[in-house]
Amino acid sequence: MKIQRLTKETEEIWDRYVLNHPHGNFYQLSGWRDVYASVFQFVPQYYFAIKNNRIVGILPLVLMRNILGKPFLISIPFSSYGGVCFDDREVGQFLLKWAIHLAQKYDVQYLEFRQYEKTFKNLPQKDVFVRLVTRLNPDWQELWKNSLKPKIRRFVRQGEKRGLYVDWGYDYLQDFYQIFSSNMKRLGTPVHPIELFENLIEKFGDKIKLLVVKYEKRVIGGMFMVDFAGRILADPWVSSLSQFNHLRPNHILYWNALKYGCENGYKYFDFGRSTFGTGTYEFKKPWGAESLVLPYEYYLNKANAIPEVDANNNKYEILINIWKKLPLSLATSVGKRVVKYLPEL
Repeated sequence: MKIQRLTKETEEIWDRYVLNHPHGNFYQLSGWRDVYASVFQFVPQYYFAIKNNRIVGILPLVLMRNILGKPFLISIPFSSYGGVCFDDREVGQFLLKWAIHLAQKYDVQYLEFRQYEKTFKNLPQKDVFVRLVTRLNPDWQELWKNSLKPKIRRFVRQGEKRGLYVDWGYDYLQDFYQIFSSNMKRLGTPVHPIELFENLIEKFGDKIKLLVVKYEKRVIGGMFMVDFAGRILADPWVSSLSQFNHLRPNHILYWNALKYGCENGYKYFDFGRSTFGTGTYEFKKPWGAESLVLPYEYYLNKANAIPEVDANNNKYEILINIWKKLPLSLATSVGKRVVKYLPEL
């Protein structure tokens, strides 16, 4: 077995492997390597294992640093999951050894695998997050009647009666980003630069759709939807203006996204990452969603303990409260510069 670094020439076989593997996911696709380098100036460390002249496993890692300059290796940052993907345990251990070699080479604090499911039995893990997934039905009316809780159906009807409607297209990117920035500031979280979304559209345009909800011709919410291997992923880029929450814009967004998935032959709708028991979890669960644990696994190189990945932890409270009070323009400008130094996101 050999290890090989991903190049432009080998991107096609990498992506073919991810698309055909039962545990492959969108965040593992090779295009993310260029997005990370271009938007955040990260140093991607993308390797794959070769055996008998064929690819048998992938290792997508990103080298980033926190605000103090301390390095980390993460697979994959700013995502619900990502992680490694391989054929069998032998390949997995081979890739893990190489990842540990890189962790030691770059003298990182820790190595983090944001896995889809438990992968390395010998690594400590933290079960902070779950992902919520709804099985779709070719007949959206069946999904409406049998999967959605009555209160969800009621809120969708209320939104429709109040005149909310949806539209599609990248022309709404600026509208979406303004809403997204406003929402992130309200939550006390630095916002990603708009260049991230521009790069994702350019790199994965055939897999990404932008859905918006309107009220009296004004865009009041939006959702980035990702098409991957018969699944729709709607995370983490969904936002609406809080002053219109009484109109239920998020319910209109999610219902139309689910309906679109049913009508176009998708099998699953992935609501993405949530923390069990939080408001976002309680919002997503009644849409017929099943909760699946996301095990984040760690190799602690210099760190003494598994890093804190819960933004609700008290150590962030002061910073979050300060961020909420910043003017939107300042929060957006500063946020897109500092978000690259936050490995916890």
